[in-house]
Amino acid sequence: MICRQIDNNTHSRVRNRTPCQNVAMDDTEERWPTVLSRHLGALIATARKASGMSAVKLSDATARLGMSVHRVAIPRIERGEQVVTVPELIALGNALDADWAAWLIEAAEVANIASDRAERIKLASTLADVQTSIAVLTERMKFTRATLSDSGLSEAIRGLQETELSAYEEALESLHAQHDELTSKLGRAPRDVSDA
Repeated sequence: MICRQIDNNTHSRVRNRTPCQNVAMDDTEERWPTVLSRHLGALIATARKASGMSAVKLSDATARLGMSVHRVAIPRIERGEQVVTVPELIALGNALDADWAAWLIEAAEVANIASDRAERIKLASTLADVQTSIAVLTERMKFTRATLSDSGLSEAIRGLQETELSAYEEALESLHAQHDELTSKLGRAPRDVSDA
């Protein structure tokens, strides 16, 4: 990135060829579209060189397939400087007798395209575990309350049961908070208050 600064004396723009300082940009990691384009380009270049075709011959071959990829565009695509369109990718793959779909899959894996599907599956699994824990804990609380209603309990057992019930209530409150957070992250409706 080249910084543009204003000359305080002439109030005109000055082109400064030094890198910008203190700029709020994170250029340390390439974005996935750039990585995808570069990797696709490298795969195309490898296949072209392996077939012994020049960029001109490859361009002619794509034209015969009905999707002309210009001879100047081919090296630019191979270097990742120009994004290859899907029709161009198909034409290049067919002209080189290569599996263009495999290229795309490999490039997508290398580019590590962020997908929230795996995260959503993990969240849904965790939510199911939390729901199971809530159901189990609710049943234990019912049993403990029923035990407490027995008039024949000794004071020591009653004290232990009340302590246990208090711990269950705290745990259930925490589980309900986790449940609400997970459903929110998944975009589902939060639990009904009457579910408690």
